[in-house]
Amino acid sequence: MSKTQYYQQLSSVIDNALLHLYCQIAITKRFVPIAQRNMILNHFLKPKIHTII
Repeated sequence: MSKTQYYQQLSSVIDNALLHLYCQIAITKRFVPIAQRNMILNHFLKPKIHTII
């Protein structure tokens, strides 16, 4: 895999993770603390990591 392809895929995963986070935050009407935001990102990214390994 070339460096360009690697960085494009990494950028895509990061973009999708942030979009998922922002959508989850937009659903709730209350403030979402940093710890909860980290949990949302972990739940989104863990399956992606396990498919790579």
